[in-house]
Amino acid sequence: MARNLELPSLHTQLPYRTSELACVVIRLRIDERPHLLMRAHRAWKDWSFVGGHVEADESEDWLRAACRETEEEMAPLRCGLDVEVAPLALPASVWGPVASRSSGKLTIYRAAWYHLRFLRDPALCLAALPSERFLLLDEENLRRRPRSRDISGLVAQLERVAPRGLDELPFAWPESCTRISMPVACPSLAPLSEVASPCGALANPNAGG
Repeated sequence: MARNLELPSLHTQLPYRTSELACVVIRLRIDERPHLLMRAHRAWKDWSFVGGHVEADESEDWLRAACRETEEEMAPLRCGLDVEVAPLALPASVWGPVASRSSGKLTIYRAAWYHLRFLRDPALCLAALPSERFLLLDEENLRRRPRSRDISGLVAQLERVAPRGLDELPFAWPESCTRISMPVACPSLAPLSEVASPCGALANPNAGG
């Protein structure tokens, strides 16, 4: 199993709330075009990466947090059987204080970056997921400005620590996929609150965890 990356520590006396995140990037080629697999995040009200908060007993093992979050959010898929999670060779992101989109409190965030690799046919794996909670986002969306507020700010944080952008990040499967039974958002991404876009149904904003 890949070792954890060393992460910069946050000052324990900062007068702000702190939040530590393990974020799992999932890139797939769909009909030869690069896409990100995003999940509807109820608390943050956006499309975000798989992943979430690092628990107290995971503070020394963020990879365990990334695997736990992956299994929770992508159930019934299992790490070691269906997918594999490993650290990306990128520095951790630290930003803030900014107002939390869920609580409104000023928060300093620290995020470590991981990537997922499918161990078997991703079409079969994705077919097992609740399609109303996931979206395959054409990366062309991310080149458009202004970027939709429905796309998580974590994407911008990832781009800041990836010198060559998303293009340098590994894909979750070596081949292009064509038989994916999951909504695909074309470059004209509709608001998260809408039921459908020209390219496929979007998830209910209240779905997710």
